[in-house]
Amino acid sequence: MRAGLGGHYYSAAKAAAIHLTRCAAVELGEKGIRVNSLSPGMIATGAFGKYVGMQSDEADDNPEYAEAAIGSILPRWQPLPYVGRVDDIAQAALFLTSDASRFVTGHNLVVDGGISASGQRISVLPKENIVLVFTGGGSDTDQIAPFLFRAIRSDRAIPENHKSQQRLKQALLRASSPILEAPNTRVPKLAGRISGVSYSLSPNPLDLRELRLDFRKRNEATATLRFPTTTWVVPIGLDGKRRFAPVGPHGLPVATVGRWLSDSEFLLDLNTVANVNQFVFNLRIDGERVRLRMNQITGDMKNVEVEGIAIRDSN
Repeated sequence: MRAGLGGHYYSAAKAAAIHLTRCAAVELGEKGIRVNSLSPGMIATGAFGKYVGMQSDEADDNPEYAEAAIGSILPRWQPLPYVGRVDDIAQAALFLTSDASRFVTGHNLVVDGGISASGQRISVLPKENIVLVFTGGGSDTDQIAPFLFRAIRSDRAIPENHKSQQRLKQALLRASSPILEAPNTRVPKLAGRISGVSYSLSPNPLDLRELRLDFRKRNEATATLRFPTTTWVVPIGLDGKRRFAPVGPHGLPVATVGRWLSDSEFLLDLNTVANVNQFVFNLRIDGERVRLRMNQITGDMKNVEVEGIAIRDSN
C-alpha cells in the first residue's frame, strides 16, 4: 500500500494487518475458511472529515457536507473524480462474504478511487550509488522510470556550467519577486456600508459559514472567514500585492488580494500557497443580501453560487 499518508506506527500497523490476512488465509484454507481484508480510501465519514476542517461527529451527521469538503482536495491525490461513500465499502464487503468470491482468499481488496495506484516508489541503482525516490502522485512510475534510468550516463560529476548557473540565479531572483496583480482602482460608497458586516452563507462545498469584509485602509482590507472548527482572518492587498497570513491549514500561509470590479461587485482571490489551493470569490452585494460565486482555480469546484444574508445585532 502507499506510504507517507500516516505516521510510522499507523502505517506499520496497516501493513501488519494485510500480512496477517495472508497468514490466516494460508492457515485456515484447508478448513474451507476464506480470509480477506479491505483497505478503504478517502470515504465521506468523520474519520476523513476532520482532515478538511470538520468535526468528526459533524461529518458523520452531514455526509453531504463531508463529501463536498473532501471532494475539494481530491484532485491532489485520487484519479477518480468523485468521493467514496460508505455504501462503496459495504458493497465490497458483501462481495468478499458472498459466493461470488468463493475462490478469493488471502486478498486485500483496495477500494480507494485509485489513490494507491500512484505515489511513492524507491529504486536502488547499486553500481551508480544512487537511490531514486518518486514522491509525486497521479502518474505511473513504471512509465517514467525507464527514461530517468537512461538519462544516468556517468558516475562522475557534471562539469560546471557557469552560464547555466547564472541563468538559474536570474530565474530564482525573478521567482522571488512579488507578482503584481491588477490593483484596486475604485472605492465605492458600498465599501463603507458593508465594512464590518458579517454575512451568513448557505451550504457550500467549502463549508464556509460566515464571511465579513472590513475596509479601513486605502491599500489593505481584511476578510474574516468562519468555518465550523476554525476562523481565518486574512489581510487583503488592494494595491495588487498579496498579503500573507499564517492562518491556513497546518498553520501555513494564505496569500490574498482583492479589488472592486464594479460599484456592487468585489473580487476576493485567496491562495493557500503550500496547501496547493486557490479560490476566487466574486461577491455581489444587494442591500442585506450577498450572492457569492465560488471558483477553485486548482480544482473542480466551478461557478458554485452561494447566497448570504447580513447578520445584524438584534440590539
